[in-house]
Amino acid sequence: MKLRIALFVVLVSSFTLAADKSCDNGRGGYKMALADGFILQVAPNTDGKCFAALTNQAGEPQYTTAGDESHIEFSATGRDLNADGKNDAVVETLQNGKHHYAVLTPGATPALVREIITNEQLAFEDRLGDGKIEIFGREQVFVGIDGLPQDVSPAPMAIFRMSGNRIYPVMNLFWPEYEADINQAKAYISKDALAFLQGVSPKGADEHKPAEDAAVADTKGRILTVVLSYIYGGKPQLGWQYLMDNWQDRDKDRIRSLIISARNHGLLGEINANPPQPAPAAAQAAQPAPAATPVENK
Repeated sequence: MKLRIALFVVLVSSFTLAADKSCDNGRGGYKMALADGFILQVAPNTDGKCFAALTNQAGEPQYTTAGDESHIEFSATGRDLNADGKNDAVVETLQNGKHHYAVLTPGATPALVREIITNEQLAFEDRLGDGKIEIFGREQVFVGIDGLPQDVSPAPMAIFRMSGNRIYPVMNLFWPEYEADINQAKAYISKDALAFLQGVSPKGADEHKPAEDAAVADTKGRILTVVLSYIYGGKPQLGWQYLMDNWQDRDKDRIRSLIISARNHGLLGEINANPPQPAPAAAQAAQPAPAATPVENK
């Protein structure tokens, strides 16, 4: 069984392959056979949208949901995502601009273990090669912080695992990745822009040229990348100390408050929100019928 799962993951883990097996605005579809006769599928609805469904051996729905888009998370399906000894399935639907991820256990009642709702897209992958699936995504809540352009705004990685229906952060396991981001950001910090930002530059704001203003923005972004990489990497004391050492004194409290507020509204806040209670099995199955039979996995 483990060999079969491993081979399947190798065959379907490509993002390109997955993109061809989705339903988007009422078009496309895919049907995937799971163990013990269960079927996971995405397909068009009669209303021009997309649905995702898990059905049992008798063709009875265990879970259904609908949205503008739907697809199967192939890298997590057929794996034990939440460390309960049972293989799970994961489907994503896009509903009103939000990403809805349903973690399902075929054969359980109800089948829905946990629904994760986020503004940003998540990925599922065994990043350490230890058989445990991580759930991760780039934070976008810091884009535009303190007026920074998008291309220099920090976007730290948030990484989680599941245990039962609980989701918990595991960023500390990936400290080398955060440390690499820190070292890269530090290497490109402009000394002149840093001096201006710290308020020790001989030049005033009205003496700055556009290129120098761009350098200051870039330096702000790199400082905040360092700060957030420390924080997300499990070393928050070092992050806040770096901010204190490299930001203008009169502005430190304000930027710290901006960071905390944005972080609370990001993936950490969304994923750590109280999980919605699974609906009864009958309610989970009550969705519009598909418009067409999706293509089967052969």
